[in-house]
Amino acid sequence: MDGAGAVRGRRVLVLGLPCRGWVRILAATLAFLGTVVWAGNARAYPWMMKHGHGGCSGCHVDPSGGELLTELGRSQAYVWLAMPYGRARTTGPTEPLWGRVRIPHAVEVSGSYRHLSLLELGDDPVFASFPMQADLYAAVRAGPYRAGGSIGVAEVPVSSPHARAAQLTGVDADYVNLLSRHHWVGFAPSRRTLLRAGRLNLPYGLRIPEHTAWVRDQTRTDRESDQAHGVALSFDGPRLRGELMAILGNYQLDPDQYRERGFAGFVEWRANERLGLGWSSLAASAGADWRRPNDDPWLRAAHGLFARAVFGRGMTLIAEVDATHTSLDGVGYVGFVQVDLELTQGLHFLGTGETLLTGHQPQSWGPPPTAAGEPRYGGWLSIDWYFLPQMSARIDGIARQDEPFTFYSQLHVYL
Repeated sequence: MDGAGAVRGRRVLVLGLPCRGWVRILAATLAFLGTVVWAGNARAYPWMMKHGHGGCSGCHVDPSGGELLTELGRSQAYVWLAMPYGRARTTGPTEPLWGRVRIPHAVEVSGSYRHLSLLELGDDPVFASFPMQADLYAAVRAGPYRAGGSIGVAEVPVSSPHARAAQLTGVDADYVNLLSRHHWVGFAPSRRTLLRAGRLNLPYGLRIPEHTAWVRDQTRTDRESDQAHGVALSFDGPRLRGELMAILGNYQLDPDQYRERGFAGFVEWRANERLGLGWSSLAASAGADWRRPNDDPWLRAAHGLFARAVFGRGMTLIAEVDATHTSLDGVGYVGFVQVDLELTQGLHFLGTGETLLTGHQPQSWGPPPTAAGEPRYGGWLSIDWYFLPQMSARIDGIARQDEPFTFYSQLHVYL
């Protein structure tokens, strides 16, 4: 969800209030709703932990979640995600392409198309509409052996901080290019463990779709393009799940000085089907940071906690807070909390609060980071509507300090 450039040096007004005041009101409103709804009949399940599916490997080929679904995942998505329009669904198709194309049991295929429109309010309003994602996924298994990957296209500006890192063609060209976000081979020594090698999602924090959220952008762990080549071992047990990855570099970036090497990992303990608590850690270094025009050595680290929980009828909460450090910015932090209220199956209302401190270490080159040494705050109000099986629409209103108020609308179609 790339937005246009932020407006520096001013405070955004929302409904006549400064952004900081608006975020405080949002936080108070969410706290009030949580208090009221907590007293209700606690029959709901966490949104990704429903009906005992606290882990990810049962429904996703990636053991830590995201992208390609398994047969179980497609069936559960049909039953529990889309609005039923008064007809309860007890089972769903296990085949992709809306259940109309049969494929071998050992093969998984899918695809995802997201179209984004944005309106950025400010002194010079900006409107844009473009395909945000157009990917095909596939995976195959033979006994304990696994393989998977993706291929897609994207129109990537040279200055893009996102899809640029996943490109396969036209690295320095401002036009449509092929990209691959992940591709790997693996071995499953048991039903609960998987060893993989290739270009993988970094195992860190919460796998959320808001890839421009500060918590994903600051730690550089979103699923849009922040994958890296390496080796990872995952485990998904009844109460404990986790993944540890040795980061060997992103070999879709040139030259080699831009390739980060280090480690990333997380572990989550599920106290019960309504509560999960986790810890993440990451450290990586490179000869230089490819996002910044300098040749200084680049070292970054992040360590933090996350949680998934349900409280009350139809309401779930996810939260993450991370301490960060980079050799260019110094010590900072980033965090977010999101409340999801599902009023009826398939229709979600979301409120998100986020905060960011980028660090305040003096630099010998260029301008300092935005709001260096001062915390920033932001808030999202969103509606996510799964209006048909394998189709959804989403609207976001985003207010952040030092940035224009922005509206996002997305249409998502997946196989």
